[in-house]
Amino acid sequence: MNGKTLLLIGQNDVLIDLTKKILERSGCSVRCVVGLTGAEEQLSSSAPDGIILDTELPDGNGVEFCRKLRSKTNAPIMYTSSDREDELPALQAGATDYLKKPYDNEVFIARLNVMLSTKTTRKINGKHRKRTTACAAQLSAPKK
Repeated sequence: MNGKTLLLIGQNDVLIDLTKKILERSGCSVRCVVGLTGAEEQLSSSAPDGIILDTELPDGNGVEFCRKLRSKTNAPIMYTSSDREDELPALQAGATDYLKKPYDNEVFIARLNVMLSTKTTRKINGKHRKRTTACAAQLSAPKK
């Protein structure tokens, strides 16, 4: 995950600091905010490579914010919650992945790696698909 920038949106400074240390040891640059207001400000300044969103926020609903995020960004979103009941609503709201707390740090990092590499693959496949479609159109065009 070297060189990747993540936006960590959490419920309090203590939990954010613990998660930030785990992510930084994995080579990530981490921007941290408590709550939704700070998250919206961070997103308006620059786009992260990925987002980690906690369900328990002091100023709003994590699932609703996930839905709002998905309408504004294609960045992958890992949704974390201590309540298994949040899994389906989070995924339906547009989360890329869901992780139940408490989680194993190694599993957390492994899932983030997959999530971020999948984003890169999607970009490459999207460009390849556009080129393939353009080539197919040229091949099927009437010859002059």
